[in-house]
Amino acid sequence: MDKVTKNSGDPSSTSSIALQEAQKLVLGLPDGSPSFTKLMKSTHVSGSFWLSLPANFCERYLSKCDQKIDLEDEAGQTYQVTYLTKNHAFSGGWRGFVQAHKLSKGDVLIFQQIMPLKFKVIIVRGNDHEEAEGGEEEKDDEEEEALTLLNLSSSEQGLEEEEEAAAAVTVVDSSLNLEKFQTDLRECDVYDKLPEHLRIKYYELCCSQNKLLHQYLKGKENSIYAAGMIAGVTAVSYSIRSSNLSTPLDRLKDWDRQLEGFEHLGMEVSFIRDRLHRLTSLADNPNREEGSTRIREAISERDIVIDKVVEMNKAIDSLNKEIKRLQDKEMKDRLNYVKEAGASW
Repeated sequence: MDKVTKNSGDPSSTSSIALQEAQKLVLGLPDGSPSFTKLMKSTHVSGSFWLSLPANFCERYLSKCDQKIDLEDEAGQTYQVTYLTKNHAFSGGWRGFVQAHKLSKGDVLIFQQIMPLKFKVIIVRGNDHEEAEGGEEEKDDEEEEALTLLNLSSSEQGLEEEEEAAAAVTVVDSSLNLEKFQTDLRECDVYDKLPEHLRIKYYELCCSQNKLLHQYLKGKENSIYAAGMIAGVTAVSYSIRSSNLSTPLDRLKDWDRQLEGFEHLGMEVSFIRDRLHRLTSLADNPNREEGSTRIREAISERDIVIDKVVEMNKAIDSLNKEIKRLQDKEMKDRLNYVKEAGASW
């Protein structure tokens, strides 16, 4: 059910009250649950019906390709909108969500990401709609100032919303979108054969090249075989991204052999192999091995010197004690001599 805030009818307090209420709700969201908050403006709920999203949030949590995203309201009803990655905005389908929930300027929406492509939406009414229609419109700069009171994400404290995309921005369609990706996997009968986490990673991999990496796969009519190829390429690619200079060179070469096999079978993996070859060159650099050897030798030599210094310090301490003992004895002898020499006859 929508959260509705009441006020005395003063339009200047409408948004701030809604924002304060939304902030309380954001603080109550589960820890680690990505979310952002939007104060509705005229362009969001009328005219072009364009909702720009926080750019930092999009870059951290959303895919790099245009895709369909589900918005679930508090009644459990789901609405699908189009996310435009180049503009960080909701476009197609957003009008339907606005009209279905009778959103108005001044309402505040909390978007909680519950799945990679699904948000739970909590609506905090800025005012009763009758009051909102009768009140004066607030200035945009006042709304923006109030919006800074909210946390953009419950798991990313301090994210600041970047400048919103203008409603007139030209939409550039990507040649690869989520719908095309999912349709192709279903046509190949591999969609349900890939775990969700692998589908997401493979989709991101395809988006990085703006094409389906399996489109020329030989024998992809065998769905189990095709799913195995896709899973193999995805697994190797993410293993490469997790590698470091301590990764054995043999493992890098083994990954390349696997990718070479995938490539012969029609998978588009040349860009992955190119990176792997660069990494292999870095790992197989003779100078790096010489440097590592010299580091080990230098550490060993340093330890020997430290041991010698420790022994020398012990010897110095022993000599200092001996010197002090002899000096004390000499001083005592001098005092005894003077005392004896100056005594009465």
